[in-house]
Amino acid sequence: MDLKKHRRIFNYLVWIPAGVLIMAFFAQIHFYVPWNDSLIQVTGQSFAVLCVALLLGRWIGVGASLLYLVLGVAGVPVFAGEESGLSVLTGSQGGFMYSYPLAAWYVGRHGELEWNRNIPFSIISLSLGTLVILFFGTVHLSFSQGFVPALRNGLMPALPGYTIKIAAGGMAIPVIMKIHDLLFR
Repeated sequence: MDLKKHRRIFNYLVWIPAGVLIMAFFAQIHFYVPWNDSLIQVTGQSFAVLCVALLLGRWIGVGASLLYLVLGVAGVPVFAGEESGLSVLTGSQGGFMYSYPLAAWYVGRHGELEWNRNIPFSIISLSLGTLVILFFGTVHLSFSQGFVPALRNGLMPALPGYTIKIAAGGMAIPVIMKIHDLLFR
């Protein structure tokens, strides 16, 4: 009996659905930027995707973000504003959202390298993951609006929200890891 293999499977079965619940919860924290006629909402779902991956590793992060997207497309109201359906991924916010598995893989790898143990490395990791999300989101939006309007209506209004999310996650994750270490090591 390979206890390590069973523990890994158990972790996937527990933490991937838990990650989806965390993403769905934080997705309900959303608002439009008031100083711009932006079509893009600032949501907590990207915050949750990156934080789950940095805390739990790339495979749980990727699995949770993929399951989150599949459930949303299948009609479960997990997206921001309790929305669901394929139209959300093909709409203006789609590029930001379908980049989640790639960003989770990238940031989750940093978690496996223990970048989640201190604030500077956590902030760097979350910033790099955010760049992945912003790149795909802006490119996706540029197909329907053009490049300059995508920058003006998608990227620029999102930057203050992403900066706050990076700072919050970068400070919270090392604290969570310290609490974890106190309880389980």
